[in-house]
Amino acid sequence: MPTTTNLAAITNGDLIPLLDDAGGGSYTQGRNNAKDIRQGLVNVLAAPNGGAYTRRAGVLPTTYNNSGKYWSDLRVAGQGSPSTSITLGAGQMVLPRTGQGYYLLSLTQDLTVALANADGANPRWDRLCLKGYDKEAFPGDAVHGPYLVAVYGDPAGSPSLPAIPTDSIEIARILRAAGSPGDLIGSGTAPITDMRVGTAMYGTPRVLLPGDALANAGGYHGEMRLRDENFVAAGLPAKSLVDRWSAVTSQWHGTTQLLLPQPSQTGFGSLGAGVTATIAQVTIPWPGWPYKVVVRAAQLGFFHASSVGLAAEVQVRVDSTTYATSGYVAWAKNTNAVGNVEAMVSTPGGSSAAITDGNSHVVSMICKNSSPGTPFTIQTGSFYAYELSIHPVGDG
Repeated sequence: MPTTTNLAAITNGDLIPLLDDAGGGSYTQGRNNAKDIRQGLVNVLAAPNGGAYTRRAGVLPTTYNNSGKYWSDLRVAGQGSPSTSITLGAGQMVLPRTGQGYYLLSLTQDLTVALANADGANPRWDRLCLKGYDKEAFPGDAVHGPYLVAVYGDPAGSPSLPAIPTDSIEIARILRAAGSPGDLIGSGTAPITDMRVGTAMYGTPRVLLPGDALANAGGYHGEMRLRDENFVAAGLPAKSLVDRWSAVTSQWHGTTQLLLPQPSQTGFGSLGAGVTATIAQVTIPWPGWPYKVVVRAAQLGFFHASSVGLAAEVQVRVDSTTYATSGYVAWAKNTNAVGNVEAMVSTPGGSSAAITDGNSHVVSMICKNSSPGTPFTIQTGSFYAYELSIHPVGDG
């Protein structure tokens, strides 16, 4: 007969919520402490970062300012008339304390404070961070609760960044110019550099903030990240992108195919026998994930010939490598007749590896006169159906 045995109590952890025996079998006495709640509730809600009890610390973005193109949560901003005062926007953050787990910091309304005046002789770095103090868990803490902390660096001709307190999260830094210009915080002479990093609730897309980087790894398999237009390269037809992290490949993968704007025609005129010409091209910036290129060209162009049976071959070139296409031959039937071309190519090399190098690439549509000894003319303004798209490659 099967038997069930309680092998060992789990003492390095707890159940939340849970009450203890207050005497006589009445389970009404409090049991869970603040650490239990942090390690239980905050851990189960916050996004993992590489371990069962490791979470990604950072700001939880909720409010996007479309005119300024920024997330306002816990954002440090200068005053309308630049001065030593700064305002910290309302918001929430997941904060760590070594050995105690993670705290949820909340600021329910904007907070305005004044920083120390700039040094009269030399510039200095000021760093602003958030920290949670806890006298119960850390008796040596001088204060108790959440604080906005300023770390003023040493003034010098070439100032260095000062260190910030352990378990604090930097949200902004300011290079304070010497003298009164350094007191114009938020102006061109003392600009605020946004250093916030984003986090998220488990299972929801993590918003990238200015302190994040595209190269930063994900925290768990299947994590999603949301990139607004500040993290989408110019030249890509998207205001925002959602990526997925794979623990299989240890990289981010795209979730959306992107159709690039049609390029304008760059080549036309007479094309000699065996000669090639670039008739259209586009530069693809690095999208942030592995991809392949697909080029489609229906009714690609018109070719005027001086004799019957001239062939126009269309190819696709990625940087300096030319790829064969399908349906690429057009025949001019008589003088001034037109040929119609269709071309499609998957690059690089069809089933070969995707583009993964992190660089931009130039994709060109190439026309070649395949007829021996006879030129023909590429008509201007006719290459209107050239389409180029990039397709994300998964981790399968």
